[in-house]
Amino acid sequence: MREKTKVIESTQGLGNDLAGVLALQRKLAGTERDLEAIAARVGELTREANALAAGHPAQAVAINARLREVQTGWEDLRATMRRREESLGEARRLQDFLRSLDDFQAWLSITQKAVASEDMPESLPEAEQLLQQHAGIKDEIDGHQDSYQRVKESGEKVIQGQTDPEYLLLGQRLEGLDTGWNALGRMWESRSHTLAQCLGFQEFQKDAKQAEAILSNQVERHSGLGQAGLSGQ
Repeated sequence: MREKTKVIESTQGLGNDLAGVLALQRKLAGTERDLEAIAARVGELTREANALAAGHPAQAVAINARLREVQTGWEDLRATMRRREESLGEARRLQDFLRSLDDFQAWLSITQKAVASEDMPESLPEAEQLLQQHAGIKDEIDGHQDSYQRVKESGEKVIQGQTDPEYLLLGQRLEGLDTGWNALGRMWESRSHTLAQCLGFQEFQKDAKQAEAILSNQVERHSGLGQAGLSGQ
């Protein structure tokens, strides 16, 4: 049991990065199987000690003292295992949060670039297409609202009460996440207003061309009628 306790304690040097977490998981998985065997053995020893103490009253004190040593070692081993499992849980939560934060910030950056596109429609169909694409981006943004809230809430739990520089940097990244998310909303609204104006302009252009065509036809018609009248005279 002392050997297993040392093995578990040695995992403290594995670190909390992803590679360290995975290595710790493998070691603890193997140790858990060993602990099941040790638990069964401690149970057997307890029953044997109780039987020996009952059969040899003169040696009962020594037998029980030895049994307490075994049981104390077992409890120490279990406590050490629990602490490492708790550490693993914290490290796993941290890694899950960091992955979620990285993924969300990558999506946020790509979406900001898409919204900030400077493409301007040169025709009515193109204006309608760009406005439709822009509406699709809004649907995607709305679909990420829950993800944003989850990342933000889990991040706040991770950094709560922490004063280490690494956690302070995480706090700054969360602030940047807030800033980027709010900026994305403003960028989308601004781009939407611009595209709506472009659509209106293209519709005006279409209507103006149609009006010009009608006027041109009218002019040609009246001109033709005038020439026909002169010819009749």
